[in-house]
Amino acid sequence: GAAANTDGFGSTFKYTPPDGFKGLLFDNQPDQGGLTDLCWIKNRDATDTNQWYDSSRGPLLDLETDSTNAESTTLDGLQKFLKNGVEIEDNDAVNTRGEKFVSWNWVAGGGTTSANTDGVGATVACTIQKNTTAGISIVEWTGGGSAGTIEHGLGKVPAFMMYKRKNADGDAWVVYHHKLNSGSPEDGHLSLQTTGSTFSDDATIFNDTKPTAQLATIGTYGMANTEKRVGYFFAEIDGFSKFGTYDGNGDANGAFVHTGF
Repeated sequence: GAAANTDGFGSTFKYTPPDGFKGLLFDNQPDQGGLTDLCWIKNRDATDTNQWYDSSRGPLLDLETDSTNAESTTLDGLQKFLKNGVEIEDNDAVNTRGEKFVSWNWVAGGGTTSANTDGVGATVACTIQKNTTAGISIVEWTGGGSAGTIEHGLGKVPAFMMYKRKNADGDAWVVYHHKLNSGSPEDGHLSLQTTGSTFSDDATIFNDTKPTAQLATIGTYGMANTEKRVGYFFAEIDGFSKFGTYDGNGDANGAFVHTGF
């Protein structure tokens, strides 16, 4: 007879599973790990853009770290955040037939966000998705026209921070690294979409203020009136993550980089 039941992905099968049983679907398998919350995909065989998706903003919504473009809807891009992976369609930048891709993924809070209501002194409202065990958080906020502080939720001082405007083209990806020029925001920052070296003093970026275990200070560049931003924050976790620097030595054996793992 005709298949009359669907599996939720458009495929059909003839009978509804009996009581106590489930269809053989990825989502019905035992929990194999955390839900992917931040996914970065790059085509290794072509010059397609670097696509970034996160579960706070939702599927289909990508940002490109090699451009200043605003957030865009990619209907055939990342469709769903899964346990131990993601579901994608056939957008050229994520799934061209016969081409090779690489993807980096992080677990944050399983898509669950909260408001900055912990009483830590934030001056700007934001939504936070966090995983303090892994030292990662995803934060969204809307600027009010002046510098302010947002809660990052990590409970530790971030070693690496970056943020991007979502609702209009033209604004850079701004990067802070705790070893960059002695970790002083007033001494410089990086921009992902360029090949330039460290940008010099610019108080509009981080308001010449280092982050704390609770707050990140964002200058007027990241707090322009009505601008919507998303930020990714990382803290070092012993034996799990490290953010450092190294000096090149020009030697064929390269420089030794000690992570402490």
